Amino acid sequence: MKVLVVATLAAYVSADTCSQYQSCKTCLHPQDPALNCGWCSPKAAVAIPSYTPLTRCMDHTSKGWLCPDLYMKTGCVAGYICNHTTGQCAIGPPGEGGHLDKCKETCRPPAPPPPPQFVCNMTTLKCEQAPKSGQPTKESCDATCGNHTPSDLVGLWRGLDVQTGFAVGEWVLNFTATSVTWGPSGSPRMYEADVAQLGPQHLELTMTAPASSKGDVKLATYSNAGWPTGPETWSFAVAIQKDGSHVAPPDNLPGDALGTDGLDVFVMHGCHEYHGLCDFAPAFAAAPPPPIDLSFLRSTPNPCGVHASCGQCIDDATNVCGWCDGVITFADGSTCGKDGQGCCGGAAGFARCDPGYRKACPVICDWQSHKPAGKHPFCREATTPEFNNTGLRKYSDCAALNASYSCQTPDFGQYCDKSGPHGQCKSVKTKEDCAKTPGCNVTNPTCPSDCDDTKKTITYCSPDSGCKGPVSKAECALDPHCDPSNPGCNPTVCKAPTYYTCDTTANQCKQHQGALPPPGTIYFNTTDDCKKACVSHDVAGVWRGLRVDTGFVSDEWDFKFSEASTGATVVYKSKKTGLKYAGTYSIGSALASEPWGAFELIITLASGDILKGLFSVNNNDGNPAQGPYTRFMYLGLPLQSGAAAVSYDDAMAAAKQEFVLIACLPSQAFCDFSSASPALRF
Repeated sequence: MKVLVVATLAAYVSADTCSQYQSCKTCLHPQDPALNCGWCSPKAAVAIPSYTPLTRCMDHTSKGWLCPDLYMKTGCVAGYICNHTTGQCAIGPPGEGGHLDKCKETCRPPAPPPPPQFVCNMTTLKCEQAPKSGQPTKESCDATCGNHTPSDLVGLWRGLDVQTGFAVGEWVLNFTATSVTWGPSGSPRMYEADVAQLGPQHLELTMTAPASSKGDVKLATYSNAGWPTGPETWSFAVAIQKDGSHVAPPDNLPGDALGTDGLDVFVMHGCHEYHGLCDFAPAFAAAPPPPIDLSFLRSTPNPCGVHASCGQCIDDATNVCGWCDGVITFADGSTCGKDGQGCCGGAAGFARCDPGYRKACPVICDWQSHKPAGKHPFCREATTPEFNNTGLRKYSDCAALNASYSCQTPDFGQYCDKSGPHGQCKSVKTKEDCAKTPGCNVTNPTCPSDCDDTKKTITYCSPDSGCKGPVSKAECALDPHCDPSNPGCNPTVCKAPTYYTCDTTANQCKQHQGALPPPGTIYFNTTDDCKKACVSHDVAGVWRGLRVDTGFVSDEWDFKFSEASTGATVVYKSKKTGLKYAGTYSIGSALASEPWGAFELIITLASGDILKGLFSVNNNDGNPAQGPYTRFMYLGLPLQSGAAAVSYDDAMAAAKQEFVLIACLPSQAFCDFSSASPALRF
């Protein structure tokens, strides 16, 4: 019996380890006197090099770990512990706490509570305090919560439906202090509702007409009125729930409103008071225009369907074909594209693509198709699944892909080529190539840093360019400002001249430092001078719009400007009358008298008539005129050949015409005005 007890005790003692002890006192005085333990405070030791947490009581004889703060071996020491109420470090009990400096690094009092936030209760229309994500004061919340219309929306507005699959034609909208009416031109009171504001840019519309919708509630989201502001008008966008829709508009525009079946999306224009020449009241009593006959769209053959690839599609000579990553729906309701042939729509009869219509064909690097896989990468167009895969890197074209060097078999290594007058680092593709190449080490295929004996180490000050270098001694000898015996340059003292040029593609001023450009190059000494001259005058594309001059008639006008490089043609048409005009255009000089960065525009019609006017695609600050979904053009023209509209005020006169036009922003995938192109509507 005694033998059994001794054996059991021996087994217990041998199982004793340092890691089982959870306090400093028990760790430094283990039951087994053979154990050699140490205590780490205030946290556990970590493994090296992984820094994985271990235990606080460590085997002092083991290796491969670190106690980053206070380590105790012979007795329990009182370290510093953070008082999180005061944010001060104080002595703690023996065996707890750490070094004072370590404690101070992280010891902070608790963060003050966030300031109160206020949100609009959608049921009571009263502002209530919320824990987060609201307005900073109750006063600011109250101003955007209640049974009232936002003050910046009150008034008469004219605009266009821009939702995917839109119908051509003008819409009108009339906000009073507490209500709103809206509808297509000729039916301005098709819809009526009481207005409640639920917060910044959020409205609740309680329908009062038509009778079938009375009592229904629609939600709406709008952009800031005045985004953007033109010579006579300011604009905003609004997304409104359709009848019976349960799809709420996005919290902020643009969001995902375009392409969503349950929402109407409009871009609206209102007269501002700056000049007082604009008045939209006549639009709210206009008679309805006759319906346009679209039956021709159902029978017109579609030339885009012959293309099997995205590249062939968008390069079609008609310039109307585009690639759909979803299903094409035509005007008669028929569909195509389910077989992956996404170029079956785009010309006559094309109504919509759902989802993903594009005029670009990104490429990828294919490492798998050519065997053996991974050895022969090549550039090809991305398929629809690859295009929609956000995790797959894509490039605009093969040239961009090749420039990235990401579609090449990796080099085996480098070596120093001494065959020329100076050493040069060169690459080898394979181990076999390295073995055949003098100077290439197959076990260490690298190029030493001293391979090139013409090292560039000299910097110096150039009065034209600022600090230059590093250069070699031979290169230094070619510049009289470089002294190899006195190298060095202080960039805070040696500064190059500063000048500005206009990037005519982005219409942005770019700053340059260095030698001034050669004679004949247009540059500016100040950024203000550059901004005044560097404004966009790109008009190419399909534009939809309205006349806003004093003699306007409610109607949608659609324009198609071609690129200047393809003939600078223009076609424009009235939906209401069907009259169409065609000719060419030319852009003249900038008009310094107009703050909107306007340019002269001359349209020469096929009839021989010449219309001289002006246009701008900018705000009055010189930046591009853009809203959430569209860019804007302000166009003034005379009504008679030989006359001229010399300013925007002049274009508002009875014998002139002024248009506010919109075109889709390239960034808005579901915005497509191609169906409104006057070239398609005869």
